[in-house]
Amino acid sequence: MLNTLAVLAASPVHGTSGALTRSPTEMIVKLDSRLSHAILSHDTSSASALYDDEFLLTVAGGRFKRKADMLADINNPAVQLTVCDTTNVNVRVRGGTAVLTGLLQQAGTVNGRPIDVRLNVTDTWVNVDGKWLLLAGHASFAK
Repeated sequence: MLNTLAVLAASPVHGTSGALTRSPTEMIVKLDSRLSHAILSHDTSSASALYDDEFLLTVAGGRFKRKADMLADINNPAVQLTVCDTTNVNVRVRGGTAVLTGLLQQAGTVNGRPIDVRLNVTDTWVNVDGKWLLLAGHASFAK
């Protein structure tokens, strides 16, 4: 289940009228925050809009998760997160691609058992027709 949680941190940016004045870096940070909020509130509709249909996450142990896996994890009532926060965020942008790195903390309960994990994350965002989407991610346990 920890591998499931690891992937939930990164998210894409959506263009809005207010977002037009934001830099791509600011947009990615804002969308990452939106994804975290969607995860905490089990809002699969909002989360789905942030993931590219071809999304692929590599988690600890080398396993993979796709968009459908992520949405199932977000919708899982056995996962009750109280913390989903990325710190030490750094965003690098080149053209229509942005890479976010940071330290993700997720805490709460899974099947009633407490969890508190910290993960190094790398998320790759792509701008598709003016909309930032999360295309790929990688998460590994922080030391």
